[in-house]
Amino acid sequence: MEVFLFAVLFVAVAALAVSLALNSAASKRAKAARKKREYTQEELYDEIVSLVAAEKYQQAFDLWRQYASDARFSLGYKDLADHFHYATALKGYVGVPEVFLHDVKAALEKVSPGFHKAADYLREVTELCETVCGVYTKEAEAAAEYRMEIAADGTADIRYEQPQNYITVSYIKGSKVAWTIENGSVSAGKVSGGPYFLKLIPCLGGMEVEDRRRYGNDLEMCGSYVRQS
Repeated sequence: MEVFLFAVLFVAVAALAVSLALNSAASKRAKAARKKREYTQEELYDEIVSLVAAEKYQQAFDLWRQYASDARFSLGYKDLADHFHYATALKGYVGVPEVFLHDVKAALEKVSPGFHKAADYLREVTELCETVCGVYTKEAEAAAEYRMEIAADGTADIRYEQPQNYITVSYIKGSKVAWTIENGSVSAGKVSGGPYFLKLIPCLGGMEVEDRRRYGNDLEMCGSYVRQS
């Protein structure tokens, strides 16, 4: 009886292994077939237009990038460039947990103003950028200060400055900030540089800076910053 049960179990396992192998092979063949699909310029255009209309922005972006190096295709065809840049912007903005606002803004600026909702999104993103971009400072001992600059290009710099002794220490320099958008406003940001992993929280009159890891030796930079400009 034990031998019989073992044989049955062996056959079942073997059948399952064969089934999984066949499914894997079929999946690979289907994937290869999709990769090898040949488009005319018009067909590629129609497919990207359809994906953008369905708000499948990442797929539209990926499809063009897959064929962009092929000399047969051009972004100059009809309004394909508008579709591509629109998809480039919204794949990183709509329905995503963290947004690089400058990247979205830069992509939308390449889209014709009358294309879909490009003008509305550009206005919205520009206003969000303006709420966080600027210079923020926090006083330190010995007439020094911590200075944080969030630039229009989406990067942040945080420095310690003590002018009378000509001391400047850079903590984070030129690092991109990933922002969280909630209810139409920026609720928080994440920025990293070197050993520092910081959270930025907009507040009335300035910005709160927190250590995301909640430990470290040089985190005097954390605290309440007052917006200067």
